[in-house]
Amino acid sequence: MLNGKRILVTGATSGIGNEIARQCVANGATVIFCGRTAERLNSLRAEFGLEHQYVQADISNDEGIQTLLNACEQLHGIVHCAGVMKTLPAKFINRESLDEIMNTNFYASVLINSGLLKKKALQKGGAIVFISSISGNFVALKGNAVYSATKGALNAYAKVLALELANQSISVNTINPGMIRTDLWAGPEASISNEQIIEDEKRYPLGYGEPVDVAEMCVFLLSAKAKWITGSNVILDGGFTIQ
Repeated sequence: MLNGKRILVTGATSGIGNEIARQCVANGATVIFCGRTAERLNSLRAEFGLEHQYVQADISNDEGIQTLLNACEQLHGIVHCAGVMKTLPAKFINRESLDEIMNTNFYASVLINSGLLKKKALQKGGAIVFISSISGNFVALKGNAVYSATKGALNAYAKVLALELANQSISVNTINPGMIRTDLWAGPEASISNEQIIEDEKRYPLGYGEPVDVAEMCVFLLSAKAKWITGSNVILDGGFTIQ
């Protein structure tokens, strides 16, 4: 589906971002793997080879964003997946915590897009996909205010960007997943117990999702098969929000 396409994936060294990058490769794309950890990037380089590109950059700051921009040319797709999640009750929110979450989850995506569009790195007919969350507009969870605000901001930004880039036939969409099984919360260092996970999963008619569920939707949105879809917030939650 992505033969001949060059795709940038941020957050490509772990979790959903890593699976998205893998599915892009499996579907014929050349991938720019962007992540913060040199060890993980080296492991991906050993696995996938020099046909692809590996960029170590912390996009929560301007220096890291510029490093990534310098490495990107002639893209056909961009996937913004890098993000942080931090539970923070409203009374404990301060400037430092706002900056920490907003810098990665929202500001980085906006600034990366701005830089790539200025240098005309994204080709006409390309696609931009943001990995958002049902927490952005569809579900409210205690302690999730700042995280939810960043995802809601992405959803709103993507719709405006879709209008601005329509004359170049560039599609812009967000994927809004529900709970996805990743090492971040389901591994040995998870902050919730197996019993809590089992009880929470009962709220999902089709159960929790897997990273590949998000990745395959992302590949579709990057492909020519989705060329008439833009400005959409795609809900991918196993039926959670229809109840």
